[in-house]
Amino acid sequence: MHSSRSSRKPGWKAVFLDRDGVINYDAGFVHRRADFLFLPGAIEALRSIPSDYKKVVISNQSGIGRGYFSLEEVEELNRWMVDRLHSGGVKIDAILLCPHAPEDKCRCRKPKLGLFHKAQRTLGIKFAGSWVIGDKESDILAGKRLKSRTILVNKNRVERRNPPKVRADFKVAGLREAVEVIRSRSGETQSETGNLSV
Repeated sequence: MHSSRSSRKPGWKAVFLDRDGVINYDAGFVHRRADFLFLPGAIEALRSIPSDYKKVVISNQSGIGRGYFSLEEVEELNRWMVDRLHSGGVKIDAILLCPHAPEDKCRCRKPKLGLFHKAQRTLGIKFAGSWVIGDKESDILAGKRLKSRTILVNKNRVERRNPPKVRADFKVAGLREAVEVIRSRSGETQSETGNLSV
């Protein structure tokens, strides 16, 4: 978690991002630098997120709970990713991950909201006006539960392989297009925009 530990009164909006499939290619249980490859335009897209949004990465990493790799390996990879992004002019305010397998029935695995509430307490985030960007139904469902706006990326691949039962407010090709949506709507509130589905 790359942030201060003190609790703050909610006031910041946030862009919550999944990692694998949104920022980098999802090669399956990515935990080593050799397997990590930024998606085209991802760094530029992150850099163009409006400055009044916190950037928070929230990722399910069940490979830890399944015994495929260690928490330390994932944390080392995340530190490396943050350093690469920082070199590209991007500040990530926090990275939070769920290490549990689905059968562990934890409170932090998306679409559960434990990690989102942790980010809220630590960074002073308000969910109204925030965004959740992901490539899986669990990301979109979490965003709906928060009453934040949601963007499904890699829509063609996702809908072909595993069509989500929950409808995202926006469906786009990738992170660059997702950030364009956020920039175009950054002056609006949830109540002003109503149903944003496209």
